[in-house]
Amino acid sequence: MSPVKAYDEATKLLSDLRDLAEHQGQLPVFSQRFERLKADYSNRPALMKRLRSIKA
Repeated sequence: MSPVKAYDEATKLLSDLRDLAEHQGQLPVFSQRFERLKADYSNRPALMKRLRSIKA
């Protein structure tokens, strides 16, 4: 799988997980983990561009 496809898939899955966390009242937990994930991968501009479309 190319990095572009992998980033797109990761973005979709994270968006779905964000929606689930909101539904379950766990949005603060998701947001904390999501911010950590963004910090860990901040050196990947193509991924970061996609992750910015997800509201944590």
